[in-house]
Amino acid sequence: MEKFIILKLHTGNYIRNASTENAYALKPYKDLFFLSKEHCRLVELPPSLDDTWRWCLEIPEWYADRYENVMTAVSEIRETNAQLEAYIQDRYENTMRDVRDILNETNKNDKQ
Repeated sequence: MEKFIILKLHTGNYIRNASTENAYALKPYKDLFFLSKEHCRLVELPPSLDDTWRWCLEIPEWYADRYENVMTAVSEIRETNAQLEAYIQDRYENTMRDVRDILNETNKNDKQ
């Protein structure tokens, strides 16, 4: 059974208008990087609440092992994804803290 590297993508690291008939265009950091559509598969994800992750890219492990620059791009995208995940989690926690504070304040005012 073939194994795949699964990579979540958002509008910042999958560049649709630069993709070609034969390749997906990714932007790990500054430079564009192209992956073969013949070997890789892009799946559009259903809409989510925060709408962060729009696509999922499946890259065969043998393909990544064969081309060192593929693993470099995957590592860079995973690093930026981790930073984005941390930001989203922090934003969520701050929002929930604000909601709790508002509810506590409302409850105090209702008791008075």
